[in-house]
Amino acid sequence: MWKVGHKKYIMKTNRKTKVCSILNILLMFTCLSIYGQDMTGQKAGSSDIVLGAYYFDGWTGTTFHITDKLKSQYPVREPIWGWATSTQPIVDAQISKAAEAGLGFFAFDWYFKDGTDNYPLNHALSLYRSSPNKDRLQFCLMVANHNPYYIQPDNWGDVSQIWLKLFKDKQYLKVDGKPLLIFFEVSSLVDKFGSTEAVKKAFAQLKEASIKAGLKGVSIAACVYNNAANLHQAEACGFDVLTGYNYHSDGLAKDREVTPIDSMSTAEVRVWNGIKTKSHLPYMPCITLNWDPRPWRADTVKVPRFSGYSMSSVYHAVHAARKWISENTQRTPREKIAVMYAWNENGEGGWLTPSKIAGDSLLSGVKKSLSFSLKANGQTNNIRDVRNVLILGNSITRHAPSPGLGWFGDWGMAASEKEKDYVHDLIRRFKEVNPSVHFHIKTIVDFERSYWNYDFSALDSLAMIKPDLIILHIGENVPSKKLGEKPFGPYYGKLLHFFISGNTDVKIICTSSFWSWEQQQKISDIIEREAHKENCFFVRIDQLSSDSSAMAIGKFKNHGVAIHPSDAGMKAMADLIWQKISDVYIK
Repeated sequence: MWKVGHKKYIMKTNRKTKVCSILNILLMFTCLSIYGQDMTGQKAGSSDIVLGAYYFDGWTGTTFHITDKLKSQYPVREPIWGWATSTQPIVDAQISKAAEAGLGFFAFDWYFKDGTDNYPLNHALSLYRSSPNKDRLQFCLMVANHNPYYIQPDNWGDVSQIWLKLFKDKQYLKVDGKPLLIFFEVSSLVDKFGSTEAVKKAFAQLKEASIKAGLKGVSIAACVYNNAANLHQAEACGFDVLTGYNYHSDGLAKDREVTPIDSMSTAEVRVWNGIKTKSHLPYMPCITLNWDPRPWRADTVKVPRFSGYSMSSVYHAVHAARKWISENTQRTPREKIAVMYAWNENGEGGWLTPSKIAGDSLLSGVKKSLSFSLKANGQTNNIRDVRNVLILGNSITRHAPSPGLGWFGDWGMAASEKEKDYVHDLIRRFKEVNPSVHFHIKTIVDFERSYWNYDFSALDSLAMIKPDLIILHIGENVPSKKLGEKPFGPYYGKLLHFFISGNTDVKIICTSSFWSWEQQQKISDIIEREAHKENCFFVRIDQLSSDSSAMAIGKFKNHGVAIHPSDAGMKAMADLIWQKISDVYIK
C-alpha cells in the first residue's frame, strides 16, 4: 500500500521493508512438496487459528503502482496471471489459491475520499463480492485512513452507511459475533476528530447503528505499535481489539541496509509481547512476512530491507503466530485470528500470490505451517518435553587444553571459565525450565576443514540418540579458498539432512559464523540459505564481532585465541540462541 505523494512511510518514520539477485531468488524459492490435506476457508490447515492476509489492490493497471522498475527488475514478484490482477477470473482464482493454502479471510485495504469509495484501489473488493468462490473465504475491511484518505466527522455518516451494508454480507468476518473493522491509523482519527473522546463517540454511534440494522454491534480494531503512548491512545478512543499492518522497522538492523529475514519473526514476537504487556485489549498478531520497497524507491536511495524471503521464512513466521496464540489464549480474541502482511503488497515485497518464477512456494509455506500440529506424537512442543539436545560446533563450542597456544581450558575458547561459555550458559538456562534434559556436545572441525570428503559415519552414534533439538554452530574453519572448487552449501545441506532423514521431528537451530569479515559473511549466507531449504531455524550472530569487547582481545597473546568470543561475546551468543529456542518452543 502506497500513500499518494510518498511511499507510505506513515506514523512518523516506520512502516514496512526485501530481495536479492535472480539467482539467489531462484535458490530461495526451491519448491518443496505441499503437505497436508486440502483446506478451505476457516476450517483450513489447523483449527487453532483463523489466518488471513491484507489485500492491497494497486493492480488494476490504472494506477501508478505497476512501475517500470517493478516489472523489469523484480520479475519474481509477478503473479502467474500477470501484473494486472483485478479482473473477475483472476480474483476468483486468487480466492481459490488462498483458501487451498489455508487462509480464512482477506482484509481488504479500503479507501474513501471526496465522498466516495469508487476507486480502483477498492475494485478487488467488488470483484470478491461478486465471485462464485467467495464462500471459500471470508473478508473484512482495513480502513486505510492515512493521507489523503482521512476518515473524519464530515464523512463519518457516509462511510458508516457503506460499512453497515458490507457488514451484512454473510461472509463478513466477525470477532465476538460482531463484524470486524480495522483502522490503519489511530493518530489521524484523533487529529481529524479533535480528541479521543470524539472518536469514542463516533464509534458508539456506529455500534448503535449496527444494532439497529440487526447486527450485534461492531468489533473495531486498531493497527498499533509496541509503543505505550500509541496503545493508550487506542484505548482512550474505545477500540475493542488491537492488531498491526506490519512491523518491519522492528526487525531491521539499525546499522545495515540488508537484514536477514529470520530476525523479523524474532523481533515480531517481542512486539506482540510488548503490546500484550502494555495494553489490556485483546491482540490479533500481525505477521510481517517481508519488506523490500525498492521497486517504489529511487535508485539513488538506500533502502533498508530484508533478505532471504522464502517458503521457509513464511513457514516460521506463521508458526510463530500460532505458537504465540496458543500461549496467550486469554489475550487474543476467542476466534484466534492472525493476519499476514500481505497477500499482494508486490511493490513493498510482502506477497504470497503465486508467481511466474516462484510458483506456489510461498503459499506452500503457509499451508505446511498450518498443517504442522503444535502437538507431535502425542506430546506438546513444550520445552519441558525436550529430552536430548545435541550441540555441534568447533573451538567456540569446546577446545581441549593447548599450552602451546596459551589456552588451558577445556571448554569454549576463549571464555574465562566453563560456566561462561555459550554452551554451559545455554545448559544452565535449559535446566532452569527442564531439569531432566540431557546435553551431548561434539566438535566437528573435521567437517569444516574437509567437508567435501567427510565421513558421516562418524556421527552415527549421535544420530542414534534421536535428539529433539540440535544447535549447529560451525563455519569459522571452512577454507574460503575451497568454496569455488568445492561449494560448501550442498555439503552443509547434506549434514542437516543426515540428522533429519532418520528423525523427522528434530528441530535444528543453525547459527552464522561468529566473525563478520567478508569471507565469513559469505559462508554465513550459505548457511542461512541451506538452513531455510531444510526448514531449519537460523540465528545470525556475526554482528557481535563488530564490537571488540565481544572478543578476548588483550587477554591472550595468541591472536587466534584472542579473536574468539570473550565472556561478553559468549553471553551475547547464548542470548541470541536462547531467544530462538524460546521462539520455537512453548514454555
